[in-house]
Amino acid sequence: MSDIPDLTWDPLYQITTAPGARREFDQGQLILSGRFPLWSVTGSLALTKLEGNLFSVTGYDDPAGRGAGPFVRPNEAILGFGRLPNSTELEAKLRVTGALPLGFRGGAFVTAVRGDAFAPTFTVNALLFNFDLNDSTAIRADTARIDHTVFRPVSGQRVFLENRGSRTYPDRVTLDLHVERAFHLGRAEWVVALDGFNVLGNRAITEANVAIDSQSDPNATGVFASARARVPPRTIRVGSAVRF
Repeated sequence: MSDIPDLTWDPLYQITTAPGARREFDQGQLILSGRFPLWSVTGSLALTKLEGNLFSVTGYDDPAGRGAGPFVRPNEAILGFGRLPNSTELEAKLRVTGALPLGFRGGAFVTAVRGDAFAPTFTVNALLFNFDLNDSTAIRADTARIDHTVFRPVSGQRVFLENRGSRTYPDRVTLDLHVERAFHLGRAEWVVALDGFNVLGNRAITEANVAIDSQSDPNATGVFASARARVPPRTIRVGSAVRF
């Protein structure tokens, strides 16, 4: 016990890449703009290709923020290369601003986006399922069945049922509007503004439950394909400011 104060602990931490991890990113952008005495316009178009077998370069592979990922759990690498989420293949934007009658100023902002990529998954659970072999030579069904206890070491692992990114959420188009009027108060200026966000009322799904066995997936919030997030609803905002 006398040598305990002399003991040292000097861990060596190293940040390195996961062996076999791949991310391929290609993007092209086009931006056009024009400015005129009373109005201006700007348009942009972005085409993106993001593929790989690792969702995040700084955290968990699971978008929900859980799981060790395919380089710790090899089963999660099955069908794991493909289009990655949180990246749209096509995004177009158009903004127009200018002077309006009666001293008003206004603008419109249109965004068209292709939906993110996703793929259905199955979460292995040794407590809720038995697994059958696809064996056409089996005489009885139970001869082709694997006991659920065999899967205990991999329980909780998320396996892709299709290639990663094989499906796409619905495309969406949103329109935002802005109008304002300034009133001069001596050396100050009082500005009243009105904003409308998603005035078209687009309700496209931007995230859904992709686990087909939702009852055993701790990340699931409902049945398979049920919506977890949508485009934010139509919102009207009134604002006021004084500039001096």
